Amino acid sequence: MTAIASRAGASIGSLYQFFPTKDRIAGALLESYLNILAETFHKLREAAPSLDVSLLASRLTRTFVKFRATHPAFAVLVETYSYALPRTMSIRESLRREIESVLAEVAPHLAPAEIAVRAAVIQQIMKAAVAVNGDTSIASRKAVMDELEGLMRHYLQDAIQRANRDTLTSS
Repeated sequence: MTAIASRAGASIGSLYQFFPTKDRIAGALLESYLNILAETFHKLREAAPSLDVSLLASRLTRTFVKFRATHPAFAVLVETYSYALPRTMSIRESLRREIESVLAEVAPHLAPAEIAVRAAVIQQIMKAAVAVNGDTSIASRKAVMDELEGLMRHYLQDAIQRANRDTLTSS
């Protein structure tokens, strides 16, 4: 706590006034990270209907990669301090709901159950992109990332086409 106060340029007493434990600091930081991710998805959801599928696929594939690059403590905090903030136990579900909202914008006629399933798959592709990005043993990470992006593009195209087919057949 002393090192944290020093880096923050605050007195240890001030720090303890707002954050009595390291767990509370971790919880506040996680909450901040979750808010940043929610805002990222909010912007993507607003832009999604006007994006072509390739650009949407790229943004989805690389969202977690970019976030982890700018917020490296996020994954460690989630794994270490998930008990410090009740919401962290459902981070995956929260992020999946954000993905569902983006998918619902581009394929609004898909049934909610199918949107939920597809959002889970999209989330796993996004997580795979993070893993690939961090795996220095892959000689051609860019090529693998491009393949994941292509996979995402085809998956999104299929979802949109299915929604369109379902709309036509139910009319």
